[in-house]
This record gives sequence, structure tokens and C-alpha cells, in this order.
Amino acid sequence: MHILHGQTAGLQAEVIVGAVDIAAAHPDMAAAVKIQTVTVVVPVVFNVQIGCPNEIAVQKCRCPRGSIQQPQVLYADIAAAQHPQQHGAVDTARVGEHGSIAVNDAAAANCDIFGILGKQKAAVQYFIIDVKGLNGGHSGGEIHKGLGNANKVLVRYLYLLGAQVDFTLCSISGGNLRNAIAREAHAVIGLSPNDKETARVLLNHYTADIENELKHVDPNVRISMESTEQPEKCISNAWKDKVIWALHACPHGVIGMSHDIEGLVETSTNLASVKMGPDDTIIVGTSQRSSIESCKNMIANQVASVFKLADAVVTHGDGYPGWAPNPDSKILKVAQETYKRLFNKDAKIMAIHAGLECGLFLEKYPNLDMISFGPTLRDVHSPNERIQIDTVGLWWSHLLELLKSIPAK
Repeated sequence: MHILHGQTAGLQAEVIVGAVDIAAAHPDMAAAVKIQTVTVVVPVVFNVQIGCPNEIAVQKCRCPRGSIQQPQVLYADIAAAQHPQQHGAVDTARVGEHGSIAVNDAAAANCDIFGILGKQKAAVQYFIIDVKGLNGGHSGGEIHKGLGNANKVLVRYLYLLGAQVDFTLCSISGGNLRNAIAREAHAVIGLSPNDKETARVLLNHYTADIENELKHVDPNVRISMESTEQPEKCISNAWKDKVIWALHACPHGVIGMSHDIEGLVETSTNLASVKMGPDDTIIVGTSQRSSIESCKNMIANQVASVFKLADAVVTHGDGYPGWAPNPDSKILKVAQETYKRLFNKDAKIMAIHAGLECGLFLEKYPNLDMISFGPTLRDVHSPNERIQIDTVGLWWSHLLELLKSIPAK
């Protein structure tokens, strides 16, 4: 079991409901950092979805305590994400392990981009490039694993293709939610018949490279190129280059590790989603997280700078406050003692690179003493999300024992 006690600040777009947070008055508990959001603008749009075991969450809540149009503007919005948990960790709505108690989590931001479309060119054949088979995962708790990001895999091929042939980009999309690593991405392109073989040969070599790079974390990655129908519109060449170059240059992954807690990611960014939007737009969504406010702002501004160079308009959205670890927490000590008494082993006290509701509670009630823990969850924010059933009873037993052991005031 893990027990979480503290979190890093971040930019938040939405709150996952159902985490069990046990609080007791404690004057020393304070928010770690504040957060903010950022938005970028150019015509084109993107997004991603997550899941959460709602039944478990509800039960926890019941606990007894061609002719190209004129360019328009490109938009990018930077907002917040959330984090995975483990049973025994101080947050129960994320990726978790029974026997751990969490003491912190991280911040996040999102970025959306928009680009201009025009009529398709003549004398070309159209193909859809698909990236599939990636595991995806939580952009906070699993960002350190080096999982493949479908958006980055796709745009890397398009960048290489542009160096060899002149092609038309008709549409591009990938990912969905801000706090999930993109599992799939797609692009429709137009090629001269003379360039089709060049594109296929390049794709074969590129696929071999990606399979080799991701063989330990995403062995089922697939990249395909299939014929498709002629689209009604395509993106102008000027915007095509700006979109591809900006997406290729946009950082993704771990930016820095904590100097205070060994093995903990301190700062990260996720190229979450790319989607075709209304009014001839493309929207790109990103999220940034950090346990240090200045570092969170730094990486959010770095992402924004990439898209500003592509003539995008960037805006920052709302975020969420941090939750600083408190090693002297009274409720944490009670949780450790009761866990040891029940299971005859020590709970793991952990900090996470993720966002919990605890920071929001603490912002309103700064004297709360909090931990977060719960049953084991796996592959959060992916279609494979699941709960380890045999840890639910263990978590419930610990919760009841903990509630009985809290000193009266």
C-alpha cells in the first residue's frame, strides 16, 4: 500500500471525483505552489479522454468520514492534468499500489493550436497515416517511463517526409485528454503518384526505427499507410510547415528530476492532443507539471514560445494548487501505525508527480492535515484502466482501522 502525503502544483482543467482524502486539523499543512494556464492561437484543434472506476469512487465517498484561403489565427491553450495512484498511496483515484501512502503530486498545463485550411490540390493521391498500438498512460505518474507518444511519432514521420517530397497535409489528429499520453494519431496526406513509393520506403525504415526505440515499453506500436478518399480541404503549405515544425519542436516528457526526493519527477510536459476544429482550425493541447512553481511556469512558457514562433496565439488556463509534503503529519503517523498493525509490514510513504484534490482542499482550508490512499489501480487514463479487486478489502479494512484510531479532540 502507498500513502500519498503532499502534491506538486499544476494547471488544472478538470477534477477527478472519488479519491478518498482523510483530513484532520493540522496548522503546519500548506499548499506547495499556485498554478496557472496558458493558451496559444492558430486555426486547427485536438483532445483526449480518461476513465476512472466510478463505482469504487462512489463507495469511497460513502466512507464514514489548392486555392488557399487567407491565414487565420492559431490558438493554443495550456491547462491542467491529474495523476495516477496506487493502493496504499495517499491518493486513491489514480495509479496505485496496496501498501503505499502518498505525500505529494505535480502540476499541469494545456496548449491548443489552430491553422488555416484550403482546397485540395489536383493530380495527387491521398493516404492516411495511422499510428496505433501504443500503451498510452497517465501524463504525470507514467511520464518517466518513456512511453511512446503517438503525436510525436506521427509528426516525426511527416517532418522526415517533407525533407524528401512535396506533399499536402489535409488533416492531422491524435490524443484526446490533457492528462493522458496519446495512444493513437492520424494524418491524411496528398502525394504525387511519383512520390508514393518514396513515402512508403521511408515509412518502412522509419517504422523499424520506432519499433527498435520503443521495443521495451511499447512493443505493439504500428504505423501504416493506406489509400483514402479525396478530402474536401487541405492545409495550406505555409501552415502545414508551421504546424509540423511546431509539433516536432514541442518538448514532451521529463524535463527535470527532483533534487529533494530521489527518483521523483519534478517537471514534465505532455503533448496531449491535436485535432481538427471548427472554422478551419487545428487545436493542440498540452499539459505541464512541476513541484516548483517557477519551473512549471518555465516549461509552460517554453511550450508557448514554440507555438508563438509558428504565429500562434497562446493563452494560459486555470490550474490547481500544490500540496506540500509534511513529514510531521499526525494523520500520516496514525496511518502508518494502523497499516503496520493490520498487515505486519510498513506502508510506503511516497510523493507523486500528479495532481490530487488535496491541494484544492488545502487552498480553502490551510490548516487541514491530509493523506490520500486507496486500492491498487493500473493503467489509469487508458482503455486498459483497471482496479485490483483483492486490494479493495485491504484498503477498506485499513480505512476503518484508521478512523477508529484517530485521537479525539
